[in-house]
Amino acid sequence: MQNKKAISPVIGALLLVVLVVVIGGIVFLWGRGFVENARGADFEGEPAERACERIKFEAGIFYDEGSGDYNVEINNQGDIDIYGFKILIEGDGKTDSLELLDENVLAGQAKGLKNRIEIDLSGREIEIIPLIVAEASNGADIVFHCPEIHGKKIAVV
Repeated sequence: MQNKKAISPVIGALLLVVLVVVIGGIVFLWGRGFVENARGADFEGEPAERACERIKFEAGIFYDEGSGDYNVEINNQGDIDIYGFKILIEGDGKTDSLELLDENVLAGQAKGLKNRIEIDLSGREIEIIPLIVAEASNGADIVFHCPEIHGKKIAVV
């Protein structure tokens, strides 16, 4: 018979506990990032998603025959400043996306976004989705994309 040496059951159990604690710590640190992202951004003390529900705006698109450009007109009827817009252009079996940043439309004001869309829109549908400036969990200002449900759909003829 051979003389085999092994670790005692107490030391083996202790090593397993240390291993579980280390793996648990790694999972905790990894998962904490998901929880912080789920918290999302804040807009003036409330979740940015809730602020998006309060945004009220009207939008229209007009074709300028003189210049050959499409111009978007925005009328912000709510009490929240809109920082910019994400525009989804649907048609011909595809969707194009365009972001117009730094196009501030203050609460209660109207603004035209002239010569910003360089895609042929005839026969297509566009959806204009508002963007706001919110505060991230780390305190930095971020551009928050409101959910598409808060956008306006416009059919271009």
